[in-house]
Amino acid sequence: MASVAAAIDRAAHVNVDASLYWNSHSELFEYIEKYGQEPREDAGQDLSEEAEHRQESRAKQFASKLEAHHEWLLNTFTMFKGPSESSKSALNDRALKLGSRMVTIKEEIKAAALQVSTHLDLDQVQSYILVARFVRVDRGGVALPPVDRAFLEKVSLFYYVERQCLLKCLRSLLTFQEARDSDVSRYISIMRPEVQKLVAEKVEDKIVQILKKHVTSSRPKHVTDFEGFDVLVEILCDIFRREEELCSAFWASDSELDGPIRSFMFSIHKQFPCVIVPLLELLRSQCEGAWAAECVYDFLHRLTPMASMYELPSGAFDEQDATSVRTPKDLTVPGAPGLLIPAGTSGQILRSMDNFVVLVQWQCEHSSILVLLLRMAEIVKQGPGLQSDDSGIRELRAFLSLLDKMLEANHVLAQLLLDLDHSAVVEVTQSLGRVQDRLSGNISVVKMICLVVHELVLHFPDVEMIAACLRILSSFVPCYPDMVLQEISKTSLLQPAMDVDGLPSSGEWALANSQIHNLLLSSEQTRGLYPLTLAALQFMQALVDRGLYSGAAGGLVLYMETEILVKHATWRYLRRVERWQISAKVLQVLQSVIGAELTSEEGTQLKRMVTESLLHDTLVLNALFQVLAVDTHGLQELQYNRTVGRAEIEAVEEAICALLNLLSQVVENVNAIASISKKDLPPMSPLEVAIFNRSLGSEPMVSVIASFLQYSHCMSLPEAAAKLLSNLCPAAWRARPHPVTLASYLSSSGQALQLQRALASLLEEETALTLPTLFSAVIHLLVSATEWQPTLVELLLFPPEVPSSANASGTGRPTSDSDMAATSGSTSPSAFENGLDALWAIVRSSDRLLKSNPRVLSEVLFLLASMWQSGSVLYRLIDAVRAKTTFWQSISSCLFSQSSEEVLLRAMSKGPAPLSSNINKDWAAVIGSSTMELDSHHVSNATLKKQELLFLAYHLQCEASVLQLVSFDIFLHQHMVDANATSKEKETGKLLLLEDGQGGGLASSKEAGMTAALQGLQVILEWSKHSSLSPASVMRRYTLSLYDKETQRRAQEEARALVVGIMAQWMTGYERGLHMELSRRIADISRKISELPLMKELVGQYSSRMYSKRGMTAEALVMSDVYHHLCGELEGGREVPPGAFRELSDLLKDSYSLLKNVSSAKGPSSRRHPLYGDRFCYDVEVISSWLGYEWWIEVPQQVVSGTVVEGTLRSMRRANAVLSASNAQLLALNAWEAVMAVAMFDCRGEIRCSSGPDADSWKLKDIADSIHELCKALEHSSRAIGSAAVCHGYLHSITAAQARLLVVFLRLWCPMARRTEQGPSESLALAIVQPNDSRVKSYRGKGPMPTEERGSIDAAGVALCAQVVKTAVLGLKVHAASQGSFRREEKESVIPLLSAFLLVLEHLRSSMGESGNGENKGLHENAMDCGMDATDAYAEVILNGLSALPLLCLSAFNKDYSSLSIAIINLLCRNYLAPPTWLPIVSRHFSFPDIIGRLLIGSPRQFDDSVLGFFLSMTQMEEGARLLQDVQIIKKLSKFVQAMERKQWLTPESIEGPFSGIRPEAEREGEWQLTISIVASVLDTLEGKEESVGVVEHALDFVGTHSDLLLSAFHVVPAATISKGREALGSASSRGGHGASAGFEPWVCTSMASLGRTERVVLLLCGMARHTARWTHLLPGSQDAFKQGCMRVLAYIAREGAGRLGKGAGAGAPGLSCTPNSREERMATKRDGLVGSKKGWFFICEVGATRVSASSASRARALKAPVPTPIPSVKRGETLSMSRTHSFNGPSSTAIVIRNSTTGEMGTDKVGNRKEDSARPSQYSDDLAIHVYRLALLILKFLCMLAQEPLSTMEERGHYDYSQFPELPSPEVLHALQDQCMAILLEIGERESGDIGNPCLQRVCLMLAAIIERTLYLEACAVKAYGIVPSPMRTHSFEKYYSQLRPLLQANRFLDATLTSLRSVVPIVHTGVM
Repeated sequence: MASVAAAIDRAAHVNVDASLYWNSHSELFEYIEKYGQEPREDAGQDLSEEAEHRQESRAKQFASKLEAHHEWLLNTFTMFKGPSESSKSALNDRALKLGSRMVTIKEEIKAAALQVSTHLDLDQVQSYILVARFVRVDRGGVALPPVDRAFLEKVSLFYYVERQCLLKCLRSLLTFQEARDSDVSRYISIMRPEVQKLVAEKVEDKIVQILKKHVTSSRPKHVTDFEGFDVLVEILCDIFRREEELCSAFWASDSELDGPIRSFMFSIHKQFPCVIVPLLELLRSQCEGAWAAECVYDFLHRLTPMASMYELPSGAFDEQDATSVRTPKDLTVPGAPGLLIPAGTSGQILRSMDNFVVLVQWQCEHSSILVLLLRMAEIVKQGPGLQSDDSGIRELRAFLSLLDKMLEANHVLAQLLLDLDHSAVVEVTQSLGRVQDRLSGNISVVKMICLVVHELVLHFPDVEMIAACLRILSSFVPCYPDMVLQEISKTSLLQPAMDVDGLPSSGEWALANSQIHNLLLSSEQTRGLYPLTLAALQFMQALVDRGLYSGAAGGLVLYMETEILVKHATWRYLRRVERWQISAKVLQVLQSVIGAELTSEEGTQLKRMVTESLLHDTLVLNALFQVLAVDTHGLQELQYNRTVGRAEIEAVEEAICALLNLLSQVVENVNAIASISKKDLPPMSPLEVAIFNRSLGSEPMVSVIASFLQYSHCMSLPEAAAKLLSNLCPAAWRARPHPVTLASYLSSSGQALQLQRALASLLEEETALTLPTLFSAVIHLLVSATEWQPTLVELLLFPPEVPSSANASGTGRPTSDSDMAATSGSTSPSAFENGLDALWAIVRSSDRLLKSNPRVLSEVLFLLASMWQSGSVLYRLIDAVRAKTTFWQSISSCLFSQSSEEVLLRAMSKGPAPLSSNINKDWAAVIGSSTMELDSHHVSNATLKKQELLFLAYHLQCEASVLQLVSFDIFLHQHMVDANATSKEKETGKLLLLEDGQGGGLASSKEAGMTAALQGLQVILEWSKHSSLSPASVMRRYTLSLYDKETQRRAQEEARALVVGIMAQWMTGYERGLHMELSRRIADISRKISELPLMKELVGQYSSRMYSKRGMTAEALVMSDVYHHLCGELEGGREVPPGAFRELSDLLKDSYSLLKNVSSAKGPSSRRHPLYGDRFCYDVEVISSWLGYEWWIEVPQQVVSGTVVEGTLRSMRRANAVLSASNAQLLALNAWEAVMAVAMFDCRGEIRCSSGPDADSWKLKDIADSIHELCKALEHSSRAIGSAAVCHGYLHSITAAQARLLVVFLRLWCPMARRTEQGPSESLALAIVQPNDSRVKSYRGKGPMPTEERGSIDAAGVALCAQVVKTAVLGLKVHAASQGSFRREEKESVIPLLSAFLLVLEHLRSSMGESGNGENKGLHENAMDCGMDATDAYAEVILNGLSALPLLCLSAFNKDYSSLSIAIINLLCRNYLAPPTWLPIVSRHFSFPDIIGRLLIGSPRQFDDSVLGFFLSMTQMEEGARLLQDVQIIKKLSKFVQAMERKQWLTPESIEGPFSGIRPEAEREGEWQLTISIVASVLDTLEGKEESVGVVEHALDFVGTHSDLLLSAFHVVPAATISKGREALGSASSRGGHGASAGFEPWVCTSMASLGRTERVVLLLCGMARHTARWTHLLPGSQDAFKQGCMRVLAYIAREGAGRLGKGAGAGAPGLSCTPNSREERMATKRDGLVGSKKGWFFICEVGATRVSASSASRARALKAPVPTPIPSVKRGETLSMSRTHSFNGPSSTAIVIRNSTTGEMGTDKVGNRKEDSARPSQYSDDLAIHVYRLALLILKFLCMLAQEPLSTMEERGHYDYSQFPELPSPEVLHALQDQCMAILLEIGERESGDIGNPCLQRVCLMLAAIIERTLYLEACAVKAYGIVPSPMRTHSFEKYYSQLRPLLQANRFLDATLTSLRSVVPIVHTGVM
């Protein structure tokens, strides 16, 4: 029975090939997708046994499914077989057995399967399986529908889905192997065996073969209608979509694979335009890549035959060929009205449709793209008739999608579409009569697309198609921005809120009621898909990028900000990626708006509104910070989340980056506003408050921002974060109510360590080379932090856990090169744990980087210089870097590099390029040598390429940074030395002398660091000694200007011509491609030119002469001709002919600035590394974009060609390169000036020098040579400015730098030259005070040289002075404006030129002698003594000074130059020019009323001093005194003094006499003294002249008005006070204590200023004494008051001086303090005295000069522990000078260095007072004593004048009325003065052996003799008036002295007059004395 059953079973079914069966491929694909996406239970938790079992079961099931599909996955489509008889017969059985599977045959399915097999050309058994599954899946097991056409199509689709899923399964298996997510590791482990098996069986080769077989096969013969191709088209689209290489290969070659597809596409194209959608879809899939898109456009653009449905009329068939027809009438191309198929055109019948209707391809060609555009317009014109299932809508959607894709892939195609109306194919069809006239010239793609938008919005609001239209329009915006905006504004999309005219009537810029808003609400937000929003944002970005901000554009911007930005985070999203894409695009648009430089009123208003909302709108701020909800940690997690696609991650990154950039732009704008209003800082905005105070989660916002520096998956994020932090640094500093420290937000050690490691990676050389913008952003962050947030720099660069004292460098790690190599040299790039090591690694590679990439090195050195510039606040970092063993050698490599010298030498050598005719041949470059000895001061860079110039620029920038660093290092070191020295002084009361080993060294913990810092100075020394360098050659290196005026002129001229040509085009309405901002600028200047009478005249001439050109107006023709004239001048050297065109071109000479001001970069900043290259001056990239010349086409209106634009851009790039190199050279020059200033001068502005035999020194000749080179360079720069039609700012900058450096070298040369003239030659070293250095000391003259002494000067010195004067005068004349004065903007150049002029005049005056009275005999005679060369040079000084005098007079009114100008005028008039030469010039050009007016309203002190000094000089000459009297100078000066009194600058209480207690001096003491001197001088000069009456009246009024101030000059400490002081001193001495140590303080003080003040008052009194009667009449009683004051002062001088006639030491300590106050006085204390007397006031002043004043001593005792004050930051760009002293906790000038009694050195007592027994006379003490005796002489003169008149009257009357005789000094006073003077004279005579030859000593002796003479005269008056005669004892004493003095008087001829006078008066007083 069993066998029977088996036989029956075998008879019931038949065995069939098992390979015919397949499991459902679609189910497998769904399983793969589901298994890969469902969450695993092991994610983040431990698995239970049950869960583990479930996972293993699911994994086994998945593996078994893959195994079952293995053969199909391997062979794919080949497993589907064709029909066969065996399979057909097998279906006749009841069942089929396919391997282990049994299939029961149903008749109804069998019948359908046979038809499907025929339809699909598929095996019958496989067809049965397919239909059965279709019924189960699609029909749900319900009975089969009728097997009709629809059924066959559905089964066919089901079949192709199976095939497609098979391919997708294979693709999924292969692509999942690339995953790196740990969460899918189990998933990959299951698939890996199957994939390995497939690869082993060469699945790739099988796929290629299968593809070839199926694609190359012909289409099934049973498919006779087009719909059958849909599936094939879909498959082909899937093959090409997103496969750029396949698309390129398809269009590039006729390969075996691509040929059938191409044939298939052409077969479809034959039916165009009757069959369109499949063709458009296929073409869209083949648009991947720019080249493929261009090929698609070419395919559609070229002329191709048109097809149409044609109803056959009788006789339509061609007699020769039954398949051809000819139309008897004109036909219209289907759906494209206006395009014709002319009558008589033949056509080929493609197929018959129905009855007599056939599809014909006509032999009439049209462009397919034009047909599609016209059909698109016709489709949307249906309006309300548009339906979603219409074929027209399908075609419209497909065509818009194709256009969108083409333009996205290739933006150039937009130009071809815009020019379609003028294309060759359209013109051909028009010429053949195939286009109706209504279409000719009216084909506007923009209008067509806007029409589509309008109709779709109204009747068929499909957001996908509207979005495609907006994206298409975005591609057209760069070409016609204004036209696109106007057309889109006319559509219903933006209605009703906006119209084309501008803002809505409501005044609100919003689109809340517009159609676009309704579409967002009704369609997009409902669906959760936002294509329209994204497209609108893209469209808005395009508008903003082209400068459109007004009207509808402004409304869109505000709508995006208030509606989309604020609300989009709450919308529903089906695709999360769109949420971040919307955020990114909105933020990018806003950044473009606020970052634009706008000139239009609407644009400025929009920018202001957007900025205000970003700063203050809370809703906007909340929306902004929602973007930062995803921080760095969140971004890192997204990278490993498989459910998040790569596109979404990139969108999140883009959004965050856009936000950071937006915030950076906003903060930068706020910082710019704050920098303008430095005094009144604006309050913090809510945005800034939120940034500094808000937290995102648990992290502060600043911390979140900083964390993006660590993100490495998208390098734009750390760059944006670095930029934002850079701008937050100054914003945090100006935060209110107190500054914010950014480092406080990053204080956690973990975050700090992460940031340090991230920054180390960002600062590596690899980053600098591969990501230069990121590296620059990080460098700028650190530079900004050094200025505003130094603690942030330390946090980012220095490990916080390592203490600074860990080692010498403060880093806690090895600092040697070997240690550095061990720690980082052989490791991966991530080996650096902090940025300091990364920076050091770059510095160590400086030699290599200088040759390969100097930009990187220049940025790093710039950062280091900024760190040094910050001073002691970053001392820890500075010390760590400086302690590197090879630090100085590494950073100085660029100074010794030969690479830049080679480029410089090539620039300086004669090149093949001819010299420009505009450049003087004397300035042409000459060949140099290895020592760079050049004779010219102009560098020709015509032979240098652009890259060489940029290389040189960065190389010079490196040198500038190194020199700046060295200067800051010297300054920092000197400050530390001074601070520690001051601290020691405060502790011990004395200053340690660092000389000859005395005083030891500075006991400081930082001594080692300071010693190491001196290596920076050694770098300069080594550099200056380099074989190819000398001081003069170093000067030439930086002063040989690299600036090429011809290059700049060429760029300016070409830019001007280009602007003129664009103006001509604009006048014709041709604005194609122009940025709207540039278009507005062109429009403004064009309108101004059109309104000129000259332009109107030319236009009239052109119109009257009928000049015309198609498409151009008369105005445009005129501008076109001007353009061609300019081009001819540029190219052919043909000048513009004189006349109207020349005038018009001259009016347009500055038009080039329209392009020069086009820049997206910020202006130069001293705290930002220069941006050398194509954006330095002309932003070539932005200019090119703004011109948009790639959109230009050749039309009649075009004037400028693209070739001309490219040539102009090349010239601009060349000019940028030249200016880059020139700017770098300027920076290096400024840095060299800073080095010279701090190295040559100490903190008091005094010169450092070294005279040791081993000193690294510069000789006087070196400095003179440098001055000579500087003068040459300055003359060249000045002439370049004078000859330049338009002067570039660089010329002024380089001139200013050269002039400042000239001043520095003159400050060196002048004192050295004077010292060399009087003693042995001394060299000057670049020296600095350092511990235990016996060679270095401050400049100290060794020979006696009182102030009155003047030396001589050699011919070379006079010649050098003449050259400086010539150079200065030339520069001043060049910088003068047309009216003859200086422009304010040239202040930086003019001031140092004036200073140099003044220095040289002062030097000549002090070196050659002066008369001070305008006669200048001493100067002339000394010049003649030096020889004819010196005489000629001196004459040149006079001539140049005279020629500059008018300009100086006019510049005296400018407050910037007035002080210096007046000082120079004063010197010239007083010492160099004779009154007849200068007086007419001064009277003509110098406006005395204006200057006096400025004096009265209150001016700076320097101005007052200069003016008053000049007036004083003028009053010493009769002509000058008359000029001043004419303006009533004395009355004006009285008002001036009253004004000072009102301002409390001058009060009687603030003025003390010459010998009084310490009180603060008046603030304007100097002005008061000058005022008195002027009044006295006018009175004296005009005495006896006709003006004297008025002068006396004014002088008396002045004395009466200011009598209290004048009388205060005679205050003297009372005698009782002096007696008490002496008693206290005596008691202290008797107890054995030193007076000072016992608490004694001097009770009387004097100074040069107080003595000079009293002298001036007495001089005034002497002038008044000539008019005693009027004085007593007008001012009764005042004469007695002044006389009493004079007598008090005289008595004090006599009494105190008489006590100092002994041996000095035995006379007791003098109770006087007269310490020096000014710099000159302090320097005078270092020079030995000339008089050398130990008698009288010479001894008192000698000891008193070392006395600490009472107030100073009190302050000294109050000093606390020595703490050096921090160094203030020195701003970059300022001239660094050690003369800028800083205030410590006490003055150091009162503790004077003295010499030790045993070694000859100075010694001090415990409070700093110099010991009397070791005191030595100095020039200062001599000058002070001379002032005292001069005051006594003046008082005696005054008293004699008062006594002379009554004495003469009594003698005439013959009787004596004692009541009328004035009171006279007591005899004791007169005798004391006589004794002092005779003792001093005898001492001088003894020392000089009786022959006094020194002129200075002669003047001192004359003064002393005059005092003796005047005292005897007063005694004689007493004898005659009162009969009082001296006692015999006095007569005896006098006779003793007089007899000793007489030989001295007789031996010196200069005392003859004094001897004669004494012979007449002595017998009257002392009878019997002969």
